[in-house]
Amino acid sequence: MFKKDQIGGAVNKYKKAVSILENCHLKDEEEEAKQQNMLLKLYINLAVCYNKQKVPRLACVMCRNALVIQPRNVKALFNFGRALLMLSDFDQAKHFLISAQKIEPQNNEISNELKKLDKKRKTYEVDVKIFSQRLFSGTSGKVDNEPKSKKCVVSAEFENSARKFLTEFVNDSEKSQMPLPTGLTAQEEFCIRQTAEQLGLIIRSQGRIGEKLLYISKPEPE
Repeated sequence: MFKKDQIGGAVNKYKKAVSILENCHLKDEEEEAKQQNMLLKLYINLAVCYNKQKVPRLACVMCRNALVIQPRNVKALFNFGRALLMLSDFDQAKHFLISAQKIEPQNNEISNELKKLDKKRKTYEVDVKIFSQRLFSGTSGKVDNEPKSKKCVVSAEFENSARKFLTEFVNDSEKSQMPLPTGLTAQEEFCIRQTAEQLGLIIRSQGRIGEKLLYISKPEPE
């Protein structure tokens, strides 16, 4: 049921089964144990499907549900790591993949995913560096803490560089999210937000201690 043209149908069937099981009335602990076991399989199957559909956030939800039932489930840990890797959350992706590898150290699929993570992290760091260089090569050097209008008030070079890089991101099927460089003025950030919106992209914020990180994301397929 995991062929590409059948994934959507599989997702619908799994979701229907989950809904029935989550809302059914159970008579005793034996029935509850059977329900939890069936839900575990369904959550993992949905996570696999969502990863194949490149909808990692929904895959993360399913993996969390599965790990509540069975915290050391290798498939749930692995698919959680894979989903987080798609979101470029490298530290958390590595955490879950390493957790899965500790349980199954000979699992080649997990080893390959960790290699993919290391490679993607290096490429990601290069992309951010290039993005920053392109953007800041087109800045005017002026400090602008507040956007003064609803138009991009930046140099043409900056605006063109932002549009070119964001367009390349849209056309790259291997990337679903990337960070904005730090150090942007309010007008520069506004310009990137406006360009991203025009290209159908989403700006997400993620808070860390002492700073706010902004990420550009592709919309998830319906």
